[in-house]
Amino acid sequence: MENAIIRGVSKKNVIINHLLKNTAIPIITVLSSNIMYLLTGSVIIEEIFAWPGIGKLFATAVRTGDFPLIQILLLFFGIMSIIVNEVTQILVKFMDPRLKIKEKMKKEAKHGGVA
Repeated sequence: MENAIIRGVSKKNVIINHLLKNTAIPIITVLSSNIMYLLTGSVIIEEIFAWPGIGKLFATAVRTGDFPLIQILLLFFGIMSIIVNEVTQILVKFMDPRLKIKEKMKKEAKHGGVA
């Protein structure tokens, strides 16, 4: 970053091209885990404050023993977890081109040098 400033690159371009690219990957990773905490934490929050929602529905299903509904909601939480993780992986690969190169090298090695 200091080299870019010394070369005369504007501060705006330094922040966008150098600083944000390096800090975006950890931010994306933390945000994705926070999204999952929000989804699963909704069960507790909705139960405490008596708000209607998927968390309240899940707590009611557990209390009443509604096993098909429990299974559907667990499947929903599992699928949402997979979707959030895949979107995170795609965003991280988009932000860090080194990961694309590593993946391409693995494919070449797996297929005997032919990609």
